[in-house]
Amino acid sequence: MPIICEFLGVQVCMYFKEHNPPHIHVRCSGKMASINIETCEIMHGDIAKNRAKLVLEFVHCYQDQLMDMWIKKEIRKINYDI
Repeated sequence: MPIICEFLGVQVCMYFKEHNPPHIHVRCSGKMASINIETCEIMHGDIAKNRAKLVLEFVHCYQDQLMDMWIKKEIRKINYDI
């Protein structure tokens, strides 16, 4: 799974052979969640609330870049400094 970003034990990944809506996958402490890029909402899964807040903030801040990656099917690393 291509990793886009890692911060505070959170891995943010994206698959390109995926279904819509545009989304990312997040792994944290053995748990996974899918986050809708367009709405910045958790679609599936369960991660700790404090990590979910950080991930949703990340998606909001980098929404345009994440959508661009989804559309172009191009992975680019994002450096997210908290």
